[in-house]
Amino acid sequence: MPDHYPATLKATASNGEIVVTLKGGPLPKPITHSVPVKDRTAWRELADRFHRQFGIDMGDTLNVLLEAVHEAKTQGRDAHPVDPPVESPPVDTPADFPPKTNNTESEFDFQPVIINLEEVVATPVEWLWDKRIPLGRITLLVGKPGQGKSFLTCDFAARVTTGTPWPDGSPCQKGSVLMLTLEDDPADTIRPRLDAMHADVTRVRILKAVNYRDIDGARRQRGLTLADLPVIEKALESLPDCRLLVIDPIGDFLGRQVDSHRDNEVREVLTPLAELARRRKVAVLVVMHRRKSTGEGGADETAMGSRGFTGIARSVWHVSRDANDKKRRLFLPGKQNLAEELPGLAFRIVGDSPWTRVEWEREPVNMSADEGLEAERQASRPGPEADALEEAKAFLLTALSAGPRLAKDVRQEWAEAHCGSDKTLYRAKNAIGVVSYRPENPGPWWWRLPDRADGQADSQNPLTQKTWPSGPSVVKNGLFERSRGADGQDVQVIGELDHVLNDLKPKPSENPTPTPPESGGTDSGQSGRPQRPVVDIGELNRRLAEAAEAGGDAWVDFA
Repeated sequence: MPDHYPATLKATASNGEIVVTLKGGPLPKPITHSVPVKDRTAWRELADRFHRQFGIDMGDTLNVLLEAVHEAKTQGRDAHPVDPPVESPPVDTPADFPPKTNNTESEFDFQPVIINLEEVVATPVEWLWDKRIPLGRITLLVGKPGQGKSFLTCDFAARVTTGTPWPDGSPCQKGSVLMLTLEDDPADTIRPRLDAMHADVTRVRILKAVNYRDIDGARRQRGLTLADLPVIEKALESLPDCRLLVIDPIGDFLGRQVDSHRDNEVREVLTPLAELARRRKVAVLVVMHRRKSTGEGGADETAMGSRGFTGIARSVWHVSRDANDKKRRLFLPGKQNLAEELPGLAFRIVGDSPWTRVEWEREPVNMSADEGLEAERQASRPGPEADALEEAKAFLLTALSAGPRLAKDVRQEWAEAHCGSDKTLYRAKNAIGVVSYRPENPGPWWWRLPDRADGQADSQNPLTQKTWPSGPSVVKNGLFERSRGADGQDVQVIGELDHVLNDLKPKPSENPTPTPPESGGTDSGQSGRPQRPVVDIGELNRRLAEAAEAGGDAWVDFA
């Protein structure tokens, strides 16, 4: 059944009756209903029926009925019968809606609902699990998929249905459990888990769907959402001793028209749920997934969706794996509005599937959800490879701080004194911009630290205190060097790649203006200076990156 029918409501009042016609949209033919003018209970029942079956807002239906009465009055029709008004049996509807007045015109006006604190009696908070899960409130259970959230809901259900004490030893009052769940199958998952945890399954109910009468009179089923609170409350009424309502996960029951990332829409759904929990004195345990990224904020901010979820909840608990032991799960406190923050707990999932169960550790975990999240972030940061790169950077800065050195000496010292690899050393060299040059060609390669960012030479660098060796000046630029010849023109050359490339062949430049000469040629009549081979820089960089990832040599054919 669609969430909303684009149908049209029309009502006419006469002789003490209001005739309501619903037509248009996907309806094959108009639907007609009649209600007594003075039977306000019948008005509400009709509005509720239209809302459940066709998605029409209850207020819209009530306004149409009221306008029909106004129109009959202004046109002189007898909208009100002489007979006394008929009252249907009362239904479980809040007494303040719609307000009862003697004035029909103002009957459905919005009126303030005020609480006089002088008349409020202070009462202590009641708990399902002492100082962890309150009765009559919403509690969030947040974690990434596969962390054990659904296992915990089954463990909690087993304790509530049997009166088994909670993991920290606090007492648990026996009662029934109502579950809203779609992800786990009742036969091959939920029932085996509850049996393994010794639950009293006669006290467990799963609310599967909504049964309704369609416009053709046939009974049908549709999916359940939190907009169906009257249906959920009827299910709770069938379990007078219900103490725990599980919604696992919340995203499956928001409905298609609710954006979980919009605070106002989330609060519009959760506020009536919170009121239901308060009115029925049932603990509502809402399971939520966590964002993939841990971000930079606190643990509560990782809950997927709007902050309205954690805003309305009075207690938030997080489930995650121990960073040092992946089989160990942590149950850690987040936001706690109604009690002081208690230590966390740890548990493991044991047994053979599907008869698996939760096994709790006796000792508490002195860690908050925020601290657990920070430990998770630290564990997910780059490990030994990143540490080796930082060590190589520090080594180069120290080794070259006194001035240029032969590259082979630096590499030998790194390998012998630090047991490091050439691959890591060259990554560090490129990261900090170490400059390679050859005073004579042919001749050995030298390494030196780069000039300062402001373009001035480092005063501590011996290169600023002496003349450069004869030969072309070289400025390092990534994997390549830019050589300035005697005529002052720049030519890109490949520097210090003999340890990576083999049989590098020249390739004509893709830039036709000016056209570079072939290898060994001259400057097209300019200086007559011999030119070095010109290669495709982008292709070479790509090949080098692939070789670095593979840990081998790069064979590049530029023919």
